[in-house]
Amino acid sequence: MRSGDRTARPRPAPAALPPPRPALRSARWPVLSNVLVYLVSYVILKTGPSPRPAAWVLERSVDEAGETFTPWQYFAPTDEDCWSRYGVPATPGDPAKAVLDHDDDVICTSFHSKAYPAEDAAVHTWLVKGRPGANASSESLRAFQAARRVRLRLEKLSQAGGPAGGALADPRRAFYSIKFLSIGAQCDCNGHASKCNVVGKSGQVQRAVSGPGGCRCQHNTEGATCERCRPRYNQEPWRHGAPCVECQCHGHARACRYDPEVARAAASVDKHGVYRGGGVCLNCSDHTDGVNCERCAVGWFRLPGVAPDASKPCVPCECHPEGSTGVCAPDDTDPQVEAGACECRDGYAGYHCDRCAPGFRNFPTCEPCPCDPRGSEHAADCDGECFCKAHVEGARCDRCRPGYFGLDGRDPNGCSACYCSGITTDCTEAVLTLSEVDLYQGWLVGDIRVTETVTPVVDQDTGLLTVADADLDVDSYYWVAPPAYRGNLLASYGSTLTFRTSWVVMRGDTSGKPTPGPDLILIGSNGMRVGHGDSVHVEHNATVTVPLREARPGELPGVGWYLLRDGVRDISTRLRRTGADQDGSPYRGEPATRNQLLSVLADVQHVLVRAKYHTDQVEGALESAVLRRGEAARAEDAGGMLALVEQCACPEGYEGLSCESCAWGHARVSAQGLASNATTGLASGHRGLCVRCNCNGHAATCDPDTNVCGACEHHTTGERCERCAPGYFGDALRGLPGDCRPCACPLLLPSNNFSPTCELQTPDVTDNDVVEDYVCTACPAGHAGKHCERCADGHYGDPSAAGERCRPCECAGGPCDPLSGRCLSCPDNTDGWRCEKCKPGHYGDPAQGCRPCGCSAPGSAADSCHAVTGQCECRPRFSGRTCERCEDGLGNVTAGCVACACDPRGAASAACDPVSGACPCRTGYAPPLCAACLQHHYHNPDTGCEGESSPLSGDATV
Repeated sequence: MRSGDRTARPRPAPAALPPPRPALRSARWPVLSNVLVYLVSYVILKTGPSPRPAAWVLERSVDEAGETFTPWQYFAPTDEDCWSRYGVPATPGDPAKAVLDHDDDVICTSFHSKAYPAEDAAVHTWLVKGRPGANASSESLRAFQAARRVRLRLEKLSQAGGPAGGALADPRRAFYSIKFLSIGAQCDCNGHASKCNVVGKSGQVQRAVSGPGGCRCQHNTEGATCERCRPRYNQEPWRHGAPCVECQCHGHARACRYDPEVARAAASVDKHGVYRGGGVCLNCSDHTDGVNCERCAVGWFRLPGVAPDASKPCVPCECHPEGSTGVCAPDDTDPQVEAGACECRDGYAGYHCDRCAPGFRNFPTCEPCPCDPRGSEHAADCDGECFCKAHVEGARCDRCRPGYFGLDGRDPNGCSACYCSGITTDCTEAVLTLSEVDLYQGWLVGDIRVTETVTPVVDQDTGLLTVADADLDVDSYYWVAPPAYRGNLLASYGSTLTFRTSWVVMRGDTSGKPTPGPDLILIGSNGMRVGHGDSVHVEHNATVTVPLREARPGELPGVGWYLLRDGVRDISTRLRRTGADQDGSPYRGEPATRNQLLSVLADVQHVLVRAKYHTDQVEGALESAVLRRGEAARAEDAGGMLALVEQCACPEGYEGLSCESCAWGHARVSAQGLASNATTGLASGHRGLCVRCNCNGHAATCDPDTNVCGACEHHTTGERCERCAPGYFGDALRGLPGDCRPCACPLLLPSNNFSPTCELQTPDVTDNDVVEDYVCTACPAGHAGKHCERCADGHYGDPSAAGERCRPCECAGGPCDPLSGRCLSCPDNTDGWRCEKCKPGHYGDPAQGCRPCGCSAPGSAADSCHAVTGQCECRPRFSGRTCERCEDGLGNVTAGCVACACDPRGAASAACDPVSGACPCRTGYAPPLCAACLQHHYHNPDTGCEGESSPLSGDATV
């Protein structure tokens, strides 16, 4: 957008300069407005006969009313004014060379505010240069550039004067003038247009090709800024710069919408037939419906061969109003249903539901025939008496005869015989629903007897389990299923096991050929082996579905289940004896009967899936193996092939769907040695009868020969679980789960159950009530009482308190309080809670006995002494353990330890006796102070006391 040269009308200068902000309170700011939003890249202005404004703001507005303006760039007289006037730090130098941190930074500059030149001055404002999004698409930069109106808010005149500024040298130039304004901008078309229509002030389109103004949208977009996809182009969401993609509506809708949920579900097909995008067609026409108008609406259908994009793809359903729901098959995608075939109500049949179904009569009411078609020989004949199938009875042939179950129209006999392991003939259909076992861990590879196995290897490229032909030294080997596929599979009877395998054959012409063999082998715990299939697979992969039921008459002739001969150890292939064992004899035995197959399914020991298919095979791979089996369900959820599974009313001692297991407390007796099966009633291949164990009701099973019970329950023990286990008491012979109760010696807490054993005490009979009690028989040392509930003599504690026990008294052999443990009498002058200290006035080691302190009365301050050392508390001037003597230099305890008064002339030393105070006298001197001569001595001034000494003389002379 560029305007022509326009010079603002000069304004006379005021007497004084206007205040800094705002300078022109009543001025009309120069504003350029447009109908549309543009992306502005630069603004260039040139002044007329006046300098550039000293302070001004370049602003923009994007709202339609033009009421809100935001700044693009600030222009200040000086860098300091940027902060003081606008609160923005100045961008130094030429702002066109500045490198900014953010796309939407609003800068301030003084670069364009110089007073010179005084006229024809230019200001170049760049809004894109130096910003992070200048070289790449940036939503933040686009938002910063967007403007519907541009405003120049002029705030301060330039002071044109001398080189140093100062007062106005030429007041005639004190006005604003703009003679040229150029704005570089482009239409905001979101990357979907290269041109746009520019609208002038008068509202007329300049350089317009068509339309009232705005983007000339491309990429199947529309809108003033190409902000949305055209109605039919919403297969992908609208994106900036990305073309909109046309929806695939097969020509039956003019608009569509994008739905992210449809895209996530991959439920919409694009024009290339790929399920990609989320286009949903709106208001499908020509009686079509669906996300892509790809199907016919309810009540209409598409004939075979008619494409979805045909102009009239759908024709109305022709369904009889009485016999149908009004809905027909919409097309021929279901091979089992013809296109346009009506959905019939119960009792109606035919393409148009215009006749009665078998078992019904009198169209259009179609009442039920009296004969149940599942159990009647001539179900379509509604007249006369009903003719029931062999195993069916009732006036309408609608129930199974006793000993049979599962009324089924596909069964020639109508119902299946109750197997029930030969134990009973009372059974019904089991209430089961299908589940699947599909595991890839735990598989092995072995021979047909599973006497030799190897672990397969996972191929690093395909992730499949593989086995090399050389890994086993047998001709035929099989995949051995993990435990999840084994065990009791009676609930799988009537379902299937589907597996997919592949193999690699030696390259070149080796004259090898595919080999036959059982596709699946089941080995029962009863020793019976049954196989299924005897096929030859020409390709190098096979997907095999094996039915887990015997073949019905006329069904799968010769390829059903059969017995494997007992002597077959391998199925030879290397010598081209395909289909024979090592002796050249066939491996197939007689066809397996239903009873034989069920006896194997009752306890499957191994499931073997064929792994060897060619004489020159070098490697085999297992891709998948899916076993469908039954689980308990509600009656309304049951059905399918599992309706063939029986639920027998088992007599006492038996349990399971077919009474295949012994009930709790019973053991199986081998059929060997019993009468013939015809006499015992055992089914062929059955493992024997269940007999009650003599285990007093405390064991699930027993050895039927020795009658030794298995794992005793209910805290019992013994060969027949006839006594309570250690730690329990009671009478196990009563035969009740609660016969044996835990001993509390005295508590059941492990920390306070001190006796591992106890025994029942002879019951007391009180008022016809029997009170049972027990005696703990192994109370530990220190505990006493029937239940170890108190402490023995010489011990203390409260064994009936959680976490407590009896401990020995710590009283040096003396008695203590039985609860607290405090010593009652202490020996050898000891005292305290545990006789752990000496009595007052005594000292020493309490363990060895304490001695009296013996403190001297004159010298000690008290009768007590230190409890360990025995040191008494001495008065001043006294010392010694018992304070029995005076300190050094003192003597005469009785006098209170006075200072020694030894006469230096007669005393041998100045120290006196610490007890008596007597001084050590020289010869001839008399004690106690050595101050006089002994009797019969005289004093010689030169030599001291002289004379005869007499030991009996104590008198002294001076």
